[in-house]
Amino acid sequence: MDTTCIQYVLLCIWASSIKSATNGEGCKSPQYLQIGKPGIINCSLEHETYVKIEWYHSTVIDQPIASYNGSYSHVAVPSSNEYDIHPDGSLRIRNVSSKHVNNFTVIAYDESKDKPITYVVSVFATADNADKEGAPDGSYTSTKSITLVVIAALIPVTLMVICAVILIHKRVNLRSDNDPRVGGDEENIPMFPNADVAGVASCTDISQAAKMKTLRKYLQNEYTQLYETARQQENILQEYPCLDEIYIDSPMQLFVVGEGLRGYGRWKRIDSRHDVFDKFLRGKNFQPSACIVDGDFGFGKSFLALQLTHDWCSSNPMSPLNNFELLILLRMGQLQRPFSIAAAIKQLIVPEYDGLTENDIDEVLNATESCLVILDGFEQYPCRNIDNESEIIKLSRSEIRQSFKVIVTTRFHTAVKHDVNAVRVRMEGFDEKARGDYISQLFSKGKEQVSENLKLCLEEYPDLCQLCEAPLFFFALVKSFYKGKVQSITDIVGNIVSRFYSHNQSERKNDTLSDQNMFESSYHYLRKIAFHGLTKLETINWEKVKIHPQVGDEFYDHLVSIGILVEWQVIDYTKDLSDSRMHYMKMVRFYNRIICQWYAAQYIRDVFLQEANEEFTTCLNRLRVRDISIVLRFICGQEHSVIGAVTQYLKTRKGFNHLPVMCVMEQCGDLDVKENTIRELCASSTEFKSTDTVYQQKISLHFLNIASKQEVSIARVVLKNCFGTVNLLEKCIILTTGERLPSATNVCDLVIVEEERTLTVQETLDVIWFANECKYLETLRFQVHLLPETLQLDISQPSNIEILWSPKSEPLLVLEKDSSQWEVKDVAHEDIKREVPQETPTMDGFDTSNDTDLVLYAH
Repeated sequence: MDTTCIQYVLLCIWASSIKSATNGEGCKSPQYLQIGKPGIINCSLEHETYVKIEWYHSTVIDQPIASYNGSYSHVAVPSSNEYDIHPDGSLRIRNVSSKHVNNFTVIAYDESKDKPITYVVSVFATADNADKEGAPDGSYTSTKSITLVVIAALIPVTLMVICAVILIHKRVNLRSDNDPRVGGDEENIPMFPNADVAGVASCTDISQAAKMKTLRKYLQNEYTQLYETARQQENILQEYPCLDEIYIDSPMQLFVVGEGLRGYGRWKRIDSRHDVFDKFLRGKNFQPSACIVDGDFGFGKSFLALQLTHDWCSSNPMSPLNNFELLILLRMGQLQRPFSIAAAIKQLIVPEYDGLTENDIDEVLNATESCLVILDGFEQYPCRNIDNESEIIKLSRSEIRQSFKVIVTTRFHTAVKHDVNAVRVRMEGFDEKARGDYISQLFSKGKEQVSENLKLCLEEYPDLCQLCEAPLFFFALVKSFYKGKVQSITDIVGNIVSRFYSHNQSERKNDTLSDQNMFESSYHYLRKIAFHGLTKLETINWEKVKIHPQVGDEFYDHLVSIGILVEWQVIDYTKDLSDSRMHYMKMVRFYNRIICQWYAAQYIRDVFLQEANEEFTTCLNRLRVRDISIVLRFICGQEHSVIGAVTQYLKTRKGFNHLPVMCVMEQCGDLDVKENTIRELCASSTEFKSTDTVYQQKISLHFLNIASKQEVSIARVVLKNCFGTVNLLEKCIILTTGERLPSATNVCDLVIVEEERTLTVQETLDVIWFANECKYLETLRFQVHLLPETLQLDISQPSNIEILWSPKSEPLLVLEKDSSQWEVKDVAHEDIKREVPQETPTMDGFDTSNDTDLVLYAH
């Protein structure tokens, strides 16, 4: 026998001795028992500090099948006498059957440690046809001895076969080297080019270390590309690296077991992700091997996973991820059928041309000492409810590969079966502080006014503010403001809706836009559902059984998958409550009310395009007061030809003074398209009131600016209880909100109403000076409590403006410029009162003075 054969023999003997020495120590998994005979699940936990040991017949910690407190053993069903615990902690089974083929959990309570130690042992069983009658107690020892004898007898035979194969292989190689018919050129190897032979050889001869290095290279390349792509999409500029931390460190909650009502546990706010993930990943004082991270769509779960991969790729010595040999990120939406972990890696990460096989990857996984697996978007895994035996499902439950750390990210309301000891973290999204910090840092360089406009936008419209709790949508809004593309609320919400599809496409690597086109005919049903949800007799929450049949199975699953619709579970109180079991039903809603308003507007737009004018008016009349403003603006932004019908409709409704202007401003593009509508709106009064929001005044001022640039005359501007002061340098009137009415505005009649205010001489002279600066102004009217009786006008400044004053209970007065005195003008006092509204109009019994409407403007 040559030297090579002897080396192999010694290696095999050494390996078998190591295996024999370690067999039976600790809680090894898997373990094998024999059906029909007594068996024992070896778990050597004998230790003086263990005060209690519990065994469970699954990974779900519910009722122990047996327990041991150091002095006596206790079983769940004493009469059955099925289980018993050995003093060293092992579990005895009186008669092994097929039901014992399962994962057993053992929990050992150590008085020297804060938390118990948990082991999971996979048990398999084999049938013995020779002895079906069973065996007396203790036969498992003899069975084990017989098995060892058989193995010992087979070892020499196995070694002889190995040596024979090696010798034959060497002789064949020697013959091949000496045979001139066997050459190295590709012509001598028909149908096999050199490149293929080299590829096969590299795959066959590659060492395990080389396989590990190759796999790490592919993983790092994939993660680096994903991370950089995500940063470019989510962040505005690469010069703001600090913004990543604000994104990742959005508020989170940790579920604390043993606290809260009846000790069931409660959610507790944590300051930073490092408070949980660093401890979990380092393994100190954190025994669980799984962590469940849930959060709503767009809350940053996937970006958190990418940040972890980035930390691993960068080999930061301070990061706990630096201790992991491998980090596997699997995007569950990309797995269309059950996969093993190795097959998923080969399918999604390793290039097809590479010779690294699934077996090679599995070999590396089995050999690695530390590995972190991230199952991102678990709710998108198509097989999660039909596949309970695949490696990925078992890994998510910590049933296999207990040495691995596993992080599972999923959406709210998605049930994930997990180990009872798993760490649970909930992402809350961006609160007001996080949004403020992000805005302040991003707009700190000469864009303070844009920052202020963005903050006002979030404050003024609660539905949009709630939507921006999701970082994904908040960045879509910030990006629009940063690049100066904010011209209408239609643009903003349209961009946000598109993010549902683009985000889903990037995670699933499929053509989501093609899916959208495929379901185009089905969107009519979604729009109809959205419209009915906003009517006065409906709601935007539905039972799934009522919505599902209307849209169909595939389209419904598509909407839930991309996040447009959200499912959740509630108690069904229509069932018999005397039943001991609790009954549940699934509910469904739109992700946010503003998304519902978007699709409802599309439904009404389609009605208009069908030239059903009466039905168009009926649809608008059925909307709630809180929804009609934003829906009309969406309609005008989505379809330019509808603006005429909308303005005509608003003439019949009271309480929407600014809405016609807002609807016009939704129609971005060539100003000539809007010229007729602008002229029509400018023919009536444009009012500014003290009850207006800042954005309502902004949009009206911007509208006046556009009209002036088009040289359209503005019939009348009324300032009701909102006049502040006159800025002589800027030649403008400053309103009480801080907004500015410039003198360049083409206004013909300016009315200042201050019912409880007395203007000083200087304030009155400043207003008259401003009026003289207005090129097209013909009349300046005061309707205030008191004005100075005489005014010293600057006669050197010629003016053709008529200055009128309508004091309370007095006839209309006109200022004579020669005498600077007020004199009675022959005009009925009631005419002015009719021209200036005295109270806030209402509609359908609802006061609309406090309605909050988002109004956007472009610089």
